[in-house]
Amino acid sequence: DLRAEVASFWSSEYSGTVAPDQVAISSGCNQAFTAAMSTLAGPGDEVILPTPWYFNHKMWLDMAGIRTVPLPTDGNMVPTPEACAERMTPRTKAIVLVSPNNPTGAEYPAETLSDLLALARKHGVALLVDETYRDFHSTSPGTPIHPLFSDATWDNTLIALYSFSK
Repeated sequence: DLRAEVASFWSSEYSGTVAPDQVAISSGCNQAFTAAMSTLAGPGDEVILPTPWYFNHKMWLDMAGIRTVPLPTDGNMVPTPEACAERMTPRTKAIVLVSPNNPTGAEYPAETLSDLLALARKHGVALLVDETYRDFHSTSPGTPIHPLFSDATWDNTLIALYSFSK
């Protein structure tokens, strides 16, 4: 019942389609990140993280032997798809974003998120978007934060994380 409710809510909030079987429930967002990364990458693989990054993401990747590839951000603390593309290698397994970002609070524009989803898809890697702080977005109520769930094949590339705790 909880998975169905989350799927319905996200479908409505994002003007997209999320099915109950596309929802997993974990004991916390850090645990969800760990589970996702454990399925995507292993020792010697690479994951791209915008700087500054959420310390728990970097810490877990280090403990798992996964190389963190720093992705610089612009003057608004937003990564660019071009800078991300320059850092992609055959060892890249995922691009990880946190929006609104922790620690900067920067909100990544919908276009940036869409462009990074396209980049991830092009390279056959996952785009993991941690939206733990999504309820703090400055978008107008009823306006989707991004269009990623409106893409019919989002679940081939996108992993979205959220937390009830915030």
